[in-house]
Amino acid sequence: MSPDRKIGPAGAARNPALKIGLIGAPNSGKLTFLSALTTAFVSHGAPKGWVVNPERDALAFDESAKEILALQSFPSRAEVENSEKLWLRFGFSWEKKGEPSQTFAVEILNRPGQAFSRRSPEGKAVAGELARCDGYLLLIDPLRERWLGDNSDYFSHLPARIVDSSTDMTMSELRKRALAVCVSKYDDAQVFPPSLSGNYGTQRTTAPKFPTVESADAKGYFAWACAYFADHSARPGNDSAERLHHQIERMFDPDLTAYFVTSSVGFRRSPKGFDLKEFVNVQGSRILSSVNPINVLEPIIRLAELSGRFS
Repeated sequence: MSPDRKIGPAGAARNPALKIGLIGAPNSGKLTFLSALTTAFVSHGAPKGWVVNPERDALAFDESAKEILALQSFPSRAEVENSEKLWLRFGFSWEKKGEPSQTFAVEILNRPGQAFSRRSPEGKAVAGELARCDGYLLLIDPLRERWLGDNSDYFSHLPARIVDSSTDMTMSELRKRALAVCVSKYDDAQVFPPSLSGNYGTQRTTAPKFPTVESADAKGYFAWACAYFADHSARPGNDSAERLHHQIERMFDPDLTAYFVTSSVGFRRSPKGFDLKEFVNVQGSRILSSVNPINVLEPIIRLAELSGRFS
């Protein structure tokens, strides 16, 4: 998809909000992803022409984004999550010079990672909420796969539960829902070097020349990451990553599935731009340079496109 693609006619703005189920295991990066939504559109390399504004219950994440930018540190997890708002609403606006402004609204399901566990007591309620969604954004933490090997435990059971939660839902109907698969933490010191060794990194030609994984390569990166970061010593005989990979291909329409490699904070920016010797941007809870999200807006925009919100 071209980031300069125009959003549909004015009437499209009056469509019901696009509901997205943000799914991921604990510590997969959902909190920082939500906070990054309101900073990503002003970052280097962001899709030009898009502006994002938090609305109503999402304002807590706008405040956390301001804290990240102003203090160069992460906000308290409790401070943001204690808002206890189930749906977070963001307004997306196309504001390219010389073209009329168009908008669409997104409502993102705000559930902690543990709620997606197959053993969660909230499982039935979560499945009902996911059944109401137009599409899903799945965050996959490659480091969790390395150390715990359980990303699939927070997703593999969900399709069947979603279908069981509603008399109107069938597996065929679920296949019509769009899915964005996002492998997170691309900037991490334990993720980026092996990614480069696997030939997954293209340096942008414009300053500050941050590396990225192109959209055409993102599905291949997902398959590579599932294989590379799987550690059977964590759970002998475990095939979590392989099951996750195959289930996505089996349960969701490939034409409605998009893949991304993401980072909510991005690489460190040195005075000369990107420096391979000093690319780490996070030290403890401190952010060492500016915040430069990678592929944070793009999955939302793509889900809107796949869900028919563009002309």
